[in-house]
Amino acid sequence: MQASIYQDVIGIQAAGQAYSLGSRFQECSQHRAVRLETIFELLILKFREDLLQALAEEPPGPARHLRAYIRCVCDHALSRQRGQKTAAQLLTRARFQNIWFDFVDAACADDLVPEDIALQCRAMVEDLWVIHVLVEPMAPQRITGIREHLLSLCGNDGNHESHRIN
Repeated sequence: MQASIYQDVIGIQAAGQAYSLGSRFQECSQHRAVRLETIFELLILKFREDLLQALAEEPPGPARHLRAYIRCVCDHALSRQRGQKTAAQLLTRARFQNIWFDFVDAACADDLVPEDIALQCRAMVEDLWVIHVLVEPMAPQRITGIREHLLSLCGNDGNHESHRIN
């Protein structure tokens, strides 16, 4: 009889410890989620600031916003600023990808460039950045060559002449 009571007490203690660990884990997960959202929000605000600066320097044209976006992403790749690896890792999560894509859609909404060209240029420059930040850094000349090629695809004068990519 004593063993049974002892086992019940052990069981209750174990259940209490498991509950305590579970609630702590949940609190940590919630705290981590809030931290990630805050980091992502700060990254978007910084990128938006940089994009507005690039946009101010971009001449008028049918793809003005897309061209500023391409320049801004390539400038970020070339600068190797702190936090880019974290940003790229966050963008591997569907929730943050959706927020990012909505942000870029809104930023480039006023452009008159054909949608297929816009989507291809966006995908290429975003892939360049992710590969450069997470996989293997590219030489600055390669990034510059790709940037110039993408800018030529959405050029201001309707001339879609290709540039040689290094």
